[in-house]
Amino acid sequence: MNERTLKPSVPVKVPASTPIEAQPRPVAILHIGRVAEHNLLIFDSLASKQYALSNPAPMPKIADVAGSGPYLMAAVGRPMEWDYIVPYFGRKEVVKGPVYSFYEFVSQRLMNDKEWLESIKSEPHPEWIKPFVSGSLTQCPPQNPF
Repeated sequence: MNERTLKPSVPVKVPASTPIEAQPRPVAILHIGRVAEHNLLIFDSLASKQYALSNPAPMPKIADVAGSGPYLMAAVGRPMEWDYIVPYFGRKEVVKGPVYSFYEFVSQRLMNDKEWLESIKSEPHPEWIKPFVSGSLTQCPPQNPF
């Protein structure tokens, strides 16, 4: 019997790092089936109103972290733009990306996520964060300054 011939009743263990081309044919077919099923489930969940992918919850969330009245509240708000200078092939380049905005404050009552979403605009950032947050809004898409 050839070493490459597989019997259906014998389980085949292939390391995860083995490329698909090097795997025995039944294992490769199973891999392709899993990928197809995963994509089908993702598309199905996008079409269904009951799943979070098609109806995502708003990002701002709040939690009480200490106290029994007044309460210390910690929350994340709307995303902000993060600009960072990184080395890139011997020069420096600016990269951009989203970052959570953070809030902490004392409240006389507990708040849920819906109440926090309504009151975000009136709540300032903590003092220790203010030096890192620009007061001006960026233009999107960016405009050429010249």
